[in-house]
Amino acid sequence: MRMTTLYRLSLMTALLPLGAASCEEEEIVRVKRELLVEPNPVDFQSVPIAQRVSKDITLGNPTMVPIEITECRLSEDTEPAFSLGACPSLLAPATSAIFNVSVEPVVEGELIGTILLTTLDDDIGTVAIPLTAEGVDEGLPEIKVAPESLDFGPTAIDDRGFANLEIQNVGVHDLYVRNVEVVCPDLLGACPFSGIMAGSLVDQAIAPSLTADLRIAFLPPELGPVSGVVKITSNDPNRPVVEIPIVGSGHQPPVPEAVLVNDPENIEPLDQVVIDGRTSHSSVDGVGIETYNWSLIRRPDGSTATLRDADQSECGIIADLAGDYTVELHVVDTMGVRSVDPAIVSFRAIPADALHIQLTWDHPTADLDLHLIRLNPTPDADQDDFTAFDPRWDAYFSNRFPDDWYQIQENHPRLDIDDQLGFGPENINIREPAEDTYQIWVHYWAANLEDARERRAPVEAVLRIYVMGLLQLETIWDFDEDQTMWKALQMDWPDLNFRTLEESMPYARPF
Repeated sequence: MRMTTLYRLSLMTALLPLGAASCEEEEIVRVKRELLVEPNPVDFQSVPIAQRVSKDITLGNPTMVPIEITECRLSEDTEPAFSLGACPSLLAPATSAIFNVSVEPVVEGELIGTILLTTLDDDIGTVAIPLTAEGVDEGLPEIKVAPESLDFGPTAIDDRGFANLEIQNVGVHDLYVRNVEVVCPDLLGACPFSGIMAGSLVDQAIAPSLTADLRIAFLPPELGPVSGVVKITSNDPNRPVVEIPIVGSGHQPPVPEAVLVNDPENIEPLDQVVIDGRTSHSSVDGVGIETYNWSLIRRPDGSTATLRDADQSECGIIADLAGDYTVELHVVDTMGVRSVDPAIVSFRAIPADALHIQLTWDHPTADLDLHLIRLNPTPDADQDDFTAFDPRWDAYFSNRFPDDWYQIQENHPRLDIDDQLGFGPENINIREPAEDTYQIWVHYWAANLEDARERRAPVEAVLRIYVMGLLQLETIWDFDEDQTMWKALQMDWPDLNFRTLEESMPYARPF
């Protein structure tokens, strides 16, 4: 690109003043640093004895250069009632930061102090922030801890014992727990005592006449006695530290043993099952078993089975439904020590019949009835192929053991229970079903309401079909009203063709 001569001269003339200016020395302007403090001084005014009051202090940097704070402390002549929070170490340009200072008087009278902020800047140097407060007597908090000592007694090794301490404020002003420490001064290793969530008590107000609980745990790692102490620091000026002695002893735990008395291969629904715990023992000479604690920790859905004699050496249970059950045993020895690991017994109730039909429901007073209806091959003109409440075709509560349906006795159904007040089960079993077509119905006979005007919430019925001991089918129905019939499903035997019907209709009680 070319320039004309005139243009070149014009450009040179325009640049001359700029060239001249660049030869002159530039003047450097120094920015003065400034630290703003608000409030300054800090006056707490009247503060009740043993009560902590805090105030925020804001530091501001209004300049465009950073300010570095190298030290933030209380002066040596500051009253010990004052305490300082964490201070900022750097203030970026045009920013501010907040820290706090607290006072907690222990005596009446004037309290004074000074916060010293040291910076690297000559313009600021060290900033002094005066502190003043007036301690006034408006009544004191007073701590009371009960019990005054803790004795865990014998505790199983590798198990955990618990005890509670009650911290009460019997004074007239708020009590604050400042620290909780659990130590074992005479133990070289780790202290087996500990405070459970003790930190949640710190700096939480306990109002006059109120209490707070401190839970102490003991986990002995080995046999033998051990001692410790709980140290509770509070704002009670007359008793700032309370020490609660703790003792305990590691003990060998007893061994629970449980044996299933029944043959596990031959447990059927509604069988009485017995479990024996008499072989439970302690490995410590002269120590026996004092108590037995059985628990049912697993049972089939819909089961209402409970343990009988759950505090004896033997317990029993009726396996009301087909399915899996688990029972566990803990024991306590004559030293009061509980077993650590339970003895566990599991068993399965399996229907022995080729066909097992199970009905349960979820309300304690509702009366539901199970019906197994066989096909009527030659119904009358006014009859359906399947007819309820007819003993020639229906196995139900008034015809629990029909014996004239088939030539072979093992082909006949059996209804074991007519449960008239809730939950069931009602079971129909056939040892060897005949070749036939069946329908399974459920009739909501009665709600059994105390007040006939009351409307019951829906009742949920659960129907399960077991074939050769295995669950073949499960179906559920909600009844809104009693005197309702649920046609659940149709089944062809031995083809095992199942067809869900899922039909419901009003059906009045026939008698």
